[in-house]
Amino acid sequence: MLVLETDAFTRMALCGTLAQAGVRVVARCETAAQAIDAQRQVSPAVALLDLDLDRVPTRLDLARTLRRNNPKIGIVFLTSFSDPRLVDRPGQEHPAGSQCLVKKEVISVGIILRAIEKSVSSRANNCLAPAESGNFGHLTSSQITTLQFVSEGLSNKEIARQESITEKSVAQQVGRIAKRLGVTQNLNRNIRVSIARAYFHEAGRPSKRPG
Repeated sequence: MLVLETDAFTRMALCGTLAQAGVRVVARCETAAQAIDAQRQVSPAVALLDLDLDRVPTRLDLARTLRRNNPKIGIVFLTSFSDPRLVDRPGQEHPAGSQCLVKKEVISVGIILRAIEKSVSSRANNCLAPAESGNFGHLTSSQITTLQFVSEGLSNKEIARQESITEKSVAQQVGRIAKRLGVTQNLNRNIRVSIARAYFHEAGRPSKRPG
């Protein structure tokens, strides 16, 4: 197995836990470049990747590169996003059969081991199934996409252009998202800022103010 984790202590703990469970860790990487080089040298059967979308290339880019180099490699992501759909982006699909594990829900190494098994035995299913619980589980995939655009600071006009819909449709979509998240508008609260904050809270990332 190849393990990619930017934090040295977390990487050491993760690799040690996997080794105790009988998993042979053949590469311990800090960067995407190290992971690609390790794949050339040791050809791991599975890659366990910390899903960090702020780095370039992103872990999604890396996963697709690893899969291109070896179509049989299993991919397992560790993410802080409580709903795996929140990491998806138009044109940035996960490799088929890849698995997403929410970090706060990984309470035993057995959960990781089961994800590893699934990642190497399946290529047909995408890991981004809607969450079964939580506020974001009530949002449709279309609403998730709109929420992501809002969190990135795009205006209704920009979102409408991206989605090939009208500005009025975007405004209605934002209103539905706010309602499902329990966000109400008043003089001291901007709906777009509030739902963006909710998004970043779920993702475990610092808030950004939409423009």
